[in-house]
Order: sequence, then C-alpha cells, then structure tokens
Amino acid sequence: EFLPWIIVSSVAPRHLIHAHEFNWHMERDPVWKRYNSIWGFYGKPNRLGFTNGHGELKQSSKVASHCTHVGPIHRKLIYKHFKDWFNIATPKEFRGRRDGSALHAMTSDTKKKLGGRRVHELAKKITAERITTARAARAKMSLQQQRTELKSAWTQLLALDAKAVKVVPEHETRRLRADNSPLIHLGFRLKVNDDISVPIFCLVPKTGGQKPPVVVMVAQGGKDMFVHHRIAEMTELLAGGVGICLVDVRGTGETKPDTGRGQYSWSTSLAASELMLGRPLLGARLSDLLQTIAWLRNANTFNTTRIAVWGDSFSQAYPADTDPSRFRMPLRVSDLPRNAEPLGPTLALLAGLFDDDVAAIYTNGGLTGYRSLLDSRFIHVPFDTIVPGMLKHGDLSDVAATLPPRPLMMEGMVDSWNRHVSADRVKATYRVATDAYQKNGVKDSISIAGKSDPVNAAKWLVAVLNRRR
Repeated sequence: EFLPWIIVSSVAPRHLIHAHEFNWHMERDPVWKRYNSIWGFYGKPNRLGFTNGHGELKQSSKVASHCTHVGPIHRKLIYKHFKDWFNIATPKEFRGRRDGSALHAMTSDTKKKLGGRRVHELAKKITAERITTARAARAKMSLQQQRTELKSAWTQLLALDAKAVKVVPEHETRRLRADNSPLIHLGFRLKVNDDISVPIFCLVPKTGGQKPPVVVMVAQGGKDMFVHHRIAEMTELLAGGVGICLVDVRGTGETKPDTGRGQYSWSTSLAASELMLGRPLLGARLSDLLQTIAWLRNANTFNTTRIAVWGDSFSQAYPADTDPSRFRMPLRVSDLPRNAEPLGPTLALLAGLFDDDVAAIYTNGGLTGYRSLLDSRFIHVPFDTIVPGMLKHGDLSDVAATLPPRPLMMEGMVDSWNRHVSADRVKATYRVATDAYQKNGVKDSISIAGKSDPVNAAKWLVAVLNRRR
C-alpha cells in the first residue's frame, strides 16, 4: 500500500498543481516540502504549482470557500500556471445558470433518432454473447476438462490465497446434551496469515465409534443465524448421525465489522479496499471456507470422504410478483428494499468447483445467477459479493454444471431485487446444469426447487451422506 503523496509524486517531473479547498499554510505542509524535494531531483522545481481557497472547514460558506468542485477562486491560480507553463490564455468564463432541461444530452427526440440503449442493456447483450461462446467451447471438453478450465478462470478472478493456516483452539472440548443425545462441542479459530481469524463451531454426534459425516454451514449471517433459523434442521442432522461445522468466514457472523450492508457500511468499504488491491473479498472468503474444509480432513474427527457444504441466506425475500417500482430506488434514500444475501450459496457452489472431494452441496436463497444483475440499472445485492469480470466465462449455472456426479440441491433462489424466482424460471436458467447431470448419467442427483415446493434439506443430506459410506 502507498500513501497518497507517494502516488501523486509518481507523475514527476511532469507539471503538478497542489490544490486545497480552503486556506493553506505552505510553510507547515510536509507534503509540499516532499514534492519540492522530488521535483528537485529532476531539476524541475518550476513545474510545481499550487492553488487554494480561503477560510476554514468549520466556518460558514459566507466566510470560507467551501467549494465542492474546482471553483472560481481556485481556477484563478490554475489559469496563471497554465499561462506560465503552456502559454494558454485565460478563458472568459460563463457564470450564468442554465435550466436543467438545457443540460439533457439525450432528449426523447435524440433517443428516437439514435436508438440508444442503457449501459445495463448493452452489458447484458455482451454478456450473453460471451457466455454462449464460452459454453460452446466447453461443450467440446470432458467434464474434468470443463472443471479445470472453469476453476482456472475463477482462480484468476478471485485471486485466491493459498497460504497455509494455523489452527488455534478457542475452547476446551466438552460434552453437551441436546435432546438427550450426547454431543461433543468443539470450538476453534483458524488463523490465516497471522491476522485473519476464522471462528469455527462444531457439533459431533455419538456414532458408536465411527467417524460421522459432516455438513459445513456458511452464510453472511454467520453461526448465530443458523442456530436461530435452522435449529430444527440442525437437530435432524445430528439425530441422523451427521455432524455440523458452522464457520464464520472473514467479515461475517461474529467477525463482521458492523451490521450495515449499504453503500457506506464498513463491509462495503473493506470490499472496495480489497478490490483496489486486486483481491476480491469473495475470493478471500472462499479461501477461508476451503481452508476450513482442508482442516476438517486433518482433524481426525469426521469422515473425510463425506463432507458436504450448506450455503444459506437469511435475508427475507420478496414475493415473485412484487411490483418492480418498489425496487427502482436510487442509493442514499430511506426505506431501501432489503438486499439479497447470496454469499453462502455462492461459496457453497464454488467450494464444490474447487474441492473435488466435497461430497454434496445444498444452497438456499442464492442468486439465480449474476447475469440477473444486468436486468435493471437498480440492483439490491451487497457490494462485497461482486467480482469484476465474473461473467466472462459463464455464470453460477455453469459452475453447477461442473459438479456431477455429486448430489446438488438448490432452492429458494432470488433475483437481483431479492425476489423469489419461480421453479420454472430457475429450471430454465439451470438447464445447462441439469443437462450436464443427465449427460453424465446422474440426472436424479440434481434438484432445483422453487419457493412453492420446498424440500427437507436435512433429511436429504442425511440420506445422501449416509449412503456414501
């Protein structure tokens, strides 16, 4: 990482104007001294200039310049520098105000003439073409080749961190009781690169000396939300002899920076910072999940050949027929619609792609696909689940198409407005996946369920994992 003055100094020995919105004390500005030293290295101190306003931030606009843009007071010195450096004459500025209608570049007549389309419409068209091309290329490959190709593409997109982790016990192992059945409670924290903590909570059922299968559960809401919303399913898993591992990947659950999920939340700020450093937060979280699964295989507690992943969302989705006008709202207004929370389902699918030994995948409340973000200029999906370029090689349905013969169940899917999507529409979107399962002779191993026909996920996982002995 670099301090801003270092980045600005990289333009030396080109011309630079150092600007301040308010009053400026040259003699007390350490950055100005550094600029002079750096431009002095090149013998070009005369290529440095400055401009500033007047007053202080705490003063009213009647006393201080308070410019939210490059105002007339700043342009006065800028014009002087341009004259001295480039012999550019000072222009005569227009100081009047125009009616808002005069600023419309795309009038209704112009739009009819040019036939212009919105950016999201163009992006949707380009994306459809790219996905069609990518699928046609993969159709000529074997299933393993398809998986390898897509895994390579997502590895680059996600900038996965493959560094080793340290396992630090958080609690002593102790026996608890639930429904009169003895359980073992295991609490751990994975230390990633010595500064990232990934809390893990496991429940191990008594299975007569045999190592039980285990379901790894992950969601934006974290461990507590699973206990609050899925206690019945967790009880059924344990009763069926299946262990549970709840994991809070970084920035979720007990490690979340705050409860906000909007434009100005800490989660958005952290995700933006990670992107600026070339590391999408989704990739770091997937790394945490994969490291957790790898740790489970070495922990000598569970059956390492029967590890499933459950990715969930606890965001209350809107009905499929909710009026679209409800979602056409700009940011920074009150009563914004609820965001979708597709992190858990997305991580579960990607875990299946990157770990060939994951035995089964279950998702609830995930996006039908990231292509749905292009259906409108208004979307309600958190920024920290976005990865630039994620649609170059396909969509989430293409990831699902690489998972045969492993059992896959997906239900409760939503669109980018966090509306439930009908089973028919989901099945059409995921036809590439169902076709792949049928082609590989395991058409019954994939299940796509809509909101109207929910399934018993715990019962399904118990059956799937207990037959993979």
